[in-house]
Amino acid sequence: MSGNREALTAAGEKIWNYTVTELSLALPFLRSAFFLLRPQLDLRIQNIGTDGSAVAYQPRYLLQCFVDNPRALRRTCFHLFLHCIFRHVYHVPAEGRENWDLAADVAVEYLADALDEDSLRETESDTRRVWYERFLTESRIMTAERIYRSLQGMKLSYDEREELRKTFWRCDHSLWKNPETKPPKTEEKSLPAEEKRWEDTAEHVEKMLLAAGKEAGKGAESFLRTLRVQGEARLSYGEILRRFAVAREVMEIDPDAFDYGFYYYGMEHYGNMPLIEENEYREERRIAALVIAIDTSASTQHGDVEQFFAETLGIFREEQAFFRDAEIHLIQCDEAVREDRRCHSLGELEAARDSLQLSGGGGTDFRPVFRYMEELQARGELTELRGLFYFTDGEGAFPREASPYQTVFVFPARDESVEERVPSWALKAYLEEKKA
Repeated sequence: MSGNREALTAAGEKIWNYTVTELSLALPFLRSAFFLLRPQLDLRIQNIGTDGSAVAYQPRYLLQCFVDNPRALRRTCFHLFLHCIFRHVYHVPAEGRENWDLAADVAVEYLADALDEDSLRETESDTRRVWYERFLTESRIMTAERIYRSLQGMKLSYDEREELRKTFWRCDHSLWKNPETKPPKTEEKSLPAEEKRWEDTAEHVEKMLLAAGKEAGKGAESFLRTLRVQGEARLSYGEILRRFAVAREVMEIDPDAFDYGFYYYGMEHYGNMPLIEENEYREERRIAALVIAIDTSASTQHGDVEQFFAETLGIFREEQAFFRDAEIHLIQCDEAVREDRRCHSLGELEAARDSLQLSGGGGTDFRPVFRYMEELQARGELTELRGLFYFTDGEGAFPREASPYQTVFVFPARDESVEERVPSWALKAYLEEKKA
C-alpha cells in the first residue's frame, strides 16, 4: 500500500511541476507565484485545492485530467494560484460563505478569460458572458469583494446559484481559512508569514506588469487594475509613505555599527582589547523629495483639505519622514497650477499649511501638475522624487501616461464611480479609512 502511495505521490509531483512550468513560460510576469505551492497527495479532497501553503490533490483527478484534458488542468491550476495571489483563501467573511466562494470563482475566471492566453483559452459560453455583464453593471472592476457585495444584495434562486457554481467552479475551497469575525484592519502592521508571502508576491507581479507594459499582453490591464484595488483595500498611509523613502547616509552616530580598523588595531596591539569607535554616519530611509498637490477646484471642500493635512502630516511626524535638505513642493491646482510653495523640512511644510489660502475655484484637470513636474525635472530639480500625493474629489481629467514616480490620488471618501476612472498605474487612498 505504501509503495502504491509513493508511486502516486511521485507521479503527482511530476504532473504538477510540468504544469506550473508550462504556466510560468506562458505568463512570465506570474513566475514568482507559480512555484510557491508544493503538491501534497490528499485522498479526502474532491479534486484539487489549497490553503495557501500547499496544494492538495486527489491523485485520480490529477492523473486523469492530465491525460484527458491538460488544458483544463492548466486552467484549474491557474485559477487556484489566483485565489492565493488575491488572498481569497485568507479573507472568508463571517456571513455568506457560499456567496464568497461564488464571488471568488467568478473574479478569477473573469481575469483568466480577460488574459486571453493561448494555453488557458476556453470557448466562452453564453451563460458565462451573461453573468459577467450582470456583475459589470454593478462594478467595472471585478474583484471578489465587489462581486460578493453584489451577490449579498441579489435574491438568486436555487437554479441561478447552481448555474453560477457549475459555470465558474474549478477547485475545492474546503481548505480555506476560517471566516473572519471582523473586517481586516487597514492599519495592521504585520500579517501572518504565509499571507505576507502572497502579498509580497502580488506586489512583485504588479511591478512586473508595470515594467512589461503592453508586452504583457491582452488583459494585463484588467489584471493590474484588480491587483491595485485588492492591495489598496488594506493599504495604510504609513505603508504608502514607506514606498517614497530612499536610502541615504546621514551624519548621526550609529550605535549598531563601528569602525573595524580601530577594532582590529586594538586586538593586535593591546592583547585582545578591541577599540570600539562608533560610526559617525548611518544609513537611513527617509523622503528626499515629495510633491503634495491640492485640487482647488470649486467642488473641493475646505474641511476635507484640513483633514488631509492632519492625517498626512501626522504620519510624517511619527515616521520622522524627511531628510534635513528635503525638497517638498506644496502645489495648488484646479485646471491650471496656481501656486507652488517650496519647503525643506516638516516644520516649513506645517507653517505652509497653517498659512494656506486656497486659490483656484475653477474646473478640475490633474494633467497640469504632471506637466509641471516634467518641467521641474528637466531643469534638474526633484531628481530624487519618488512620490506625489494628489488630494482631490476625483472629478477631473486624469493623465493617460504613467508617471515615472509613484502617484497616490487621495480621496475624501470612497466613490466607486470616481475610483474606476483612476489610471491603473496610480494608487488610491481614502481619508475615511482613518476615521474609524
